[in-house]
Amino acid sequence: MRLGINKTDPNTLTEEEVRKFARLNIDPSTITWQRVLDTNDRFLRKITIGQGSTEKGYSRQAQFDIAVASEIMAVLALTDSLADMKERLGRMVVASDKDGQPVTAEDL
Repeated sequence: MRLGINKTDPNTLTEEEVRKFARLNIDPSTITWQRVLDTNDRFLRKITIGQGSTEKGYSRQAQFDIAVASEIMAVLALTDSLADMKERLGRMVVASDKDGQPVTAEDL
């Protein structure tokens, strides 16, 4: 029942449900998913991304974390089965939508 939609047949979706399903409406300023490298370079802690001409003005501040600080690494350390890992990874919040609701990895 992700995104408030409890149907399995796409032909029965209402227009509102199709809108919810097709567009997560992510607020770019709330993205919490950080890039991860297996190196400790202090100059990469805070960066500006999206400065290329093809990015259409969507630049924002981001950062790199070291691999051991990644939430994914914590999940790998704590999980006890493939199903548990899938559930834990799916629950990770990666951003908020423009209404302030959390967007999870499973939503993506």
